Amino acid sequence: MARGPIFSLVATLLLALPLAGQEEPAGQFEGRVDVIEVLVDVLATDRRGRVVRGLGADDFVVTEDGEPREITSSTFYTTRYEDIPAGAAEAPSPPEGFPPPDLPASRYFVLFFHDQTIDVVDKARLTSNRLRAAREARTWVESEMGPADWIAVVRFDFQLSVQLDFSQERLAIQDAIDAATLNRRTRALTPSVRARREHPTGTPSLTRGLPHAADLDRASLRIEDAVKLVADAARPIIGRKNLVLFTLGFGRPESPLGSVDERYYPAMEAALNAANVAVYPIDMSGSGNQSPQNNFLSQLADETGGIYFSTFNRFLDPLRSISRYNTGYYLLSFKSEVPAGERGYRIFKVKAKDRKVRVKARRGYTYGAER
Repeated sequence: MARGPIFSLVATLLLALPLAGQEEPAGQFEGRVDVIEVLVDVLATDRRGRVVRGLGADDFVVTEDGEPREITSSTFYTTRYEDIPAGAAEAPSPPEGFPPPDLPASRYFVLFFHDQTIDVVDKARLTSNRLRAAREARTWVESEMGPADWIAVVRFDFQLSVQLDFSQERLAIQDAIDAATLNRRTRALTPSVRARREHPTGTPSLTRGLPHAADLDRASLRIEDAVKLVADAARPIIGRKNLVLFTLGFGRPESPLGSVDERYYPAMEAALNAANVAVYPIDMSGSGNQSPQNNFLSQLADETGGIYFSTFNRFLDPLRSISRYNTGYYLLSFKSEVPAGERGYRIFKVKAKDRKVRVKARRGYTYGAER
């Protein structure tokens, strides 16, 4: 997905202004539109998954309903200190709230463990895979976590629980991973007033944006609700957020028909895109096994700018791929027209003109003020 903030431009256009001397037809001024600027994060990689640098606004195409939109700027951000070029500190100022271009930007990862042990027939296999995933996630934290990275750990079985709010402490993160996968529910962090106070001021937080304990239980009875709550809680954090989802799928894991629930999926997908949260599902059935919900999980990843990992030798492999994909990204801005005074959700598409460049970006944004 891309950046959440959408900035309204000064101009508000009036459609079909009457010519001088002509009588105004009824409803002549009803079709007012606002011209807005949309910010979207774009991952651009080659066929080997390496970040492609050096692209500009003219190298991308943005369309809405098949119509091209004007791309007004393109800025590259890196999360690797060794990639900082000389003189980067003197680069032009970025949009308000964003780091200078070509300087390290923070990365945000939410490790989301979906506990489905009660729903599957082969409980022993799933339990073994969960332990493997936890062990290799701990290794990933040790080997891949950078100095500007923030990681949170959450778990969902019958309701959402936060094992650890965003942290940069490796040992705390690794301990939370164990807690999330070994059913140590007593170690979960309740989004209470106390938890919010204890989380350091000025640092990214999920608990600050989640309902209190009892309300959280009632609000997260379905996996779609739990994911939506995480997205809503992460929305105030400026930057691309990456939700690493360890799951067999939604609904009954063995049933492809139960994977997409149209009553809940659209709201979840819109919340993820509005919050700039890319979903990276990792199939917990194990390497080499085609999930019955392969199409659904691929759809979830594609529509939020993430990637679905279904085939791998170790859980460490997709985790390292996610880290590599997020070592740099482009912040594009483009102009669009939306109904004045209204609130809604708009779908768009980003492509690279060079077919050798693979692009990942969210597919939608919200417009209009909160009511």
